[in-house]
Amino acid sequence: MRGWALLVVAAGCVDEYDVDVWAVLPPIPQACETLGAARAAFDMHPLDEPSFTLVAEPCSDDVGGHGFAGFHVRIARLTAGDHRLDVAIRDANDATLGQISRPFSPHAPLAVPFLRGDLPGWPVAAIDVRIPACAPGSPIHAVVLTATPALASLPAAAMQLTCAAPAAVTLTVPVGPVTLAAVGIAADSQACWAGERDASAPAEAPVTVPLTRSCP
Repeated sequence: MRGWALLVVAAGCVDEYDVDVWAVLPPIPQACETLGAARAAFDMHPLDEPSFTLVAEPCSDDVGGHGFAGFHVRIARLTAGDHRLDVAIRDANDATLGQISRPFSPHAPLAVPFLRGDLPGWPVAAIDVRIPACAPGSPIHAVVLTATPALASLPAAAMQLTCAAPAAVTLTVPVGPVTLAAVGIAADSQACWAGERDASAPAEAPVTVPLTRSCP
């Protein structure tokens, strides 16, 4: 009997924690609307308990007054140890925009930041671009145009235009801020003109990228 009493006492002494968890969206303006993020599913896989799911909605551009966009849940009564959490960001149609899985300990609050590369479901839009300097009779033979989304290290779209006709093109890029960069190339293949313009997709009107000569 004494052994059973000790076992009951020991079972009642298990430490339990309530853990705040945030899913943090990339720091772009109006991230919730731009990405179409509607809800987040937090699939919790405790070390010693059955798995369960918590859903947070709607998306907030200032979660709890912390100055970032995303979602928040509180996971109650977790025991000590290494648990696993799968966080999925979903749109209004419940399609997954991106997911991150990671182990964590319940001893401290947990922030799960989503970078651009973690969101392959990032929506796209068309943006019309015009380059007035690339036109018939111009010394510019061709223009290389790239579009790089905010928070991305590589362009999402690239195109080379010949200047035999007024240069206007439609690019498909991720929704949100994007930097358009153009390099003008002469007939002798020298890159003697350059220009850059910040824009946002989708854009209601065509975006004009001016070119400035850089060669002597």
